[in-house]
Amino acid sequence: MIDINLKIITELLSSIEHYDTLSNYFTQLDPKQYENLNEYHLIMLKNSRDGKYIDERYVRYWKDINLHLIKQMWSNTSCGYESIGGSAFTASYTTIIENHHGGAIFVYYNGKLVYVAKINDKLKPFKDNEYSDLPGINSAKKKLDLIYFLK
Repeated sequence: MIDINLKIITELLSSIEHYDTLSNYFTQLDPKQYENLNEYHLIMLKNSRDGKYIDERYVRYWKDINLHLIKQMWSNTSCGYESIGGSAFTASYTTIIENHHGGAIFVYYNGKLVYVAKINDKLKPFKDNEYSDLPGINSAKKKLDLIYFLK
């Protein structure tokens, strides 16, 4: 018998749906993080026909992704948010969307975008380990080069 967890499937689909629409408003995620967001947007614009505007070519490159769904064990019930939570080891799923054209990963917890990190040497050890020990949001601020993080 196959065990199908609809909650996990729903979270995965929510992450993909959010990422799919994100190309339209990526630089507006957080005005205080605009510089990093715009830098990434300009990298992605190089994939458009004229390099200035979002067009079908840009969208095609935006949607060319690798998708990872990993199960992670956290030391408390706040999971990857690394905040105050109950003192019990908790397993949860993390969705990682890689876009190599823009050189970034988009990390989702429960279908919600929590951070975007550059694909570089700092990310390499986590990627080489199939993202199984990808840091939570607070640790990621120290260990990775973040383009965006949820506040």
